[in-house]
Amino acid sequence: MGRTIPRKGSTRQMLTEKKIAALKLPKGSKLKRFLDSDRLHIEVVSNGHKHWRFRFKKPGGGEGMLSLGQWPGVSLQQAREKASKLRFDLMLGQDPSQQRREQEQKLADAEAATFESIARGYMSTRKELSARTQSKDEWVLNLLTKLHDVPVSRITAAQVHRLIEGIQSTGKNEAAHRCLQFINAVMDRAQILGHIQANPTARLGKVIKPLKVTNRPAITKPKEFGVLLLTVDNYPSVNVRHALQLLSHVFCRPGELRLARWDEFELSSKEPLWKIPGARMKMRRDHVIPLSKQVVALLKEQKKICGGDALVFPSGRAGKPLSDAALGAALHVLGYKDKHCPHGYRSSAATLLRDELHFESELVERALAHGKKNAVENI
Repeated sequence: MGRTIPRKGSTRQMLTEKKIAALKLPKGSKLKRFLDSDRLHIEVVSNGHKHWRFRFKKPGGGEGMLSLGQWPGVSLQQAREKASKLRFDLMLGQDPSQQRREQEQKLADAEAATFESIARGYMSTRKELSARTQSKDEWVLNLLTKLHDVPVSRITAAQVHRLIEGIQSTGKNEAAHRCLQFINAVMDRAQILGHIQANPTARLGKVIKPLKVTNRPAITKPKEFGVLLLTVDNYPSVNVRHALQLLSHVFCRPGELRLARWDEFELSSKEPLWKIPGARMKMRRDHVIPLSKQVVALLKEQKKICGGDALVFPSGRAGKPLSDAALGAALHVLGYKDKHCPHGYRSSAATLLRDELHFESELVERALAHGKKNAVENI
């Protein structure tokens, strides 16, 4: 921008860099302002420092003054350009001091919007998910302490890339992918809330070491699965046997079965049901399982041996459910170590229902109570 033309009739000469360098405070004065052009002054103070000031009348009435920086860090030309912009804003009826306060507030908000604060907000939206999922979120956040106090506006792809590679270098590849998935969710939230323009970590999944997914062992061939069912029928512990037999019918998660309570079942109704409360489900949604005649008969047999306990599968300790280890150990004893596990009944059901019985995938997913699925959050 060019020099501002002095008002008509004025013979005052505008400032130059040379004149500014020579400016001195009059003896006995603590402060003096020297006018350059319309409302732009340079202020000399007692310590010899020189500060640019822009004085103006506010659109709503009253006087205002803004600092434009210190000379020579802000040159004469730069100060004039800033002043010209402020004059234009005034012509539009805008208050430069109010704009400055809003900008400063935005900067303060950006500094306050740390990764941890946005992450906590993200986690608060997941309260309806299972306690296990919430615990995993907390665990992941604790792995990311290096980001906790960093404003999301300052987080870069390179910074996160180094962090994820550092976790992978310790051999914790799955943990690294969980961390990146969590970071992306937090940064997406930061973008939606207006703290950042775009998520800088959105494409990192394509450049880090891929996740090698190891599925839980499961028998998925019809004949082999039939042999498994017959083998389980001969397991000596009735409590454990019934639990494994039920898993082959209802294919819920083992934890959902082990913690089952009798008041969740409607065995005498025309359409027997098991209503698993959302508090125990991974997706924190109630899940209803229709029960076949075989399952109802099995549960009635189980009720005879559980001694009036509120739990369907009590352990030997009062008020404690059957342990997951007990189910896994039983399959090991039966010769299925590394071939099939309690959780494997879900994979067996998914494969056999789709490939052998030709059920629609959507129905199978609903039966398994699946939410959104990916390589990290599988069955």
